[in-house]
Amino acid sequence: MQVPMADLRLDTAALIEALLEARYANDFQLMLAGFAAESRLRFVGNSNCEPFAGDWSGHAGIVEGLDRLRQAFAFEDFAIDDVLVDRDRAAVRYTVLVRCRATGAEFELEVMAHIVLRGSLIVSMTEFADTRLFSPHVRANDDFPLQAGRPAA
Repeated sequence: MQVPMADLRLDTAALIEALLEARYANDFQLMLAGFAAESRLRFVGNSNCEPFAGDWSGHAGIVEGLDRLRQAFAFEDFAIDDVLVDRDRAAVRYTVLVRCRATGAEFELEVMAHIVLRGSLIVSMTEFADTRLFSPHVRANDDFPLQAGRPAA
């Protein structure tokens, strides 16, 4: 029996929402349950002002990338604004309330994510955000060196 396309879109949107909720609750184990073992997470940005810009592969690599973000920033809240699903691809636009750990400054960040799925698992997630919002906060944090520990692209 074939599942109607509309049901697949709803299931995929619900999966993405659950995985983002787990991510921003710092429940990486639950989040990774929705990622294939060989999956890839990519943060697109200017590596001169974003120490976490780059690619992370596999579950351990993805946790490393997310931990780098968590070192410098606390993610206070998030809301999904739009989800578009077409077969094995999805685009998600969401907003995150970010607090810089070094300065206490808060700002809203709009993120666009492109997701590729295989079955019900994410194999690739690429996120785009306005790097200008991060730059002054990264420079204010002396304990967060640029490029330290960043994997080769």
